[in-house]
Amino acid sequence: LQEMTFTRQCVLEQLRQYPPAPMVPMIAHAPFQIDENLTVPKGTLVIPSLVGACRDGFTNPESFDPDRMGEERQEDRKNPKSNLVFGVGPHRCVGYNYAINHLTVYLALVAKNMSWERTRTAKSDQIMYLPTLYPWDCLCNWGYRDGRTKAV
Repeated sequence: LQEMTFTRQCVLEQLRQYPPAPMVPMIAHAPFQIDENLTVPKGTLVIPSLVGACRDGFTNPESFDPDRMGEERQEDRKNPKSNLVFGVGPHRCVGYNYAINHLTVYLALVAKNMSWERTRTAKSDQIMYLPTLYPWDCLCNWGYRDGRTKAV
């Protein structure tokens, strides 16, 4: 797992680009100043966009670029408060490393054992916002590389 650095970078970049929970509603427990013109009153429901936050401060944020998470560029470490997929600081999810490790192993196993083909449509690059983010169409054919029965 420690040697799969690029696979891990791909997982981190995918989560940054399309966070699975795009909104995290919160109630302001005290007045909160956003800028010189806007203060959120106590008791207000605030729904920050993690999609927007995870793009803030990154070079060419709309492009998929796993190298931004590598040792050379370290954009994820330079912008720790922008990459909010698992939270930040003392409120960061305790399962962060566990989840990233599992996703890295899962991606490696799928890439090694499966083949897939995506059918692109006019809506392929659009995102569906539900409680989590989904590709609008996600028309894929999956199969095992060793010739076993075709997967769904």
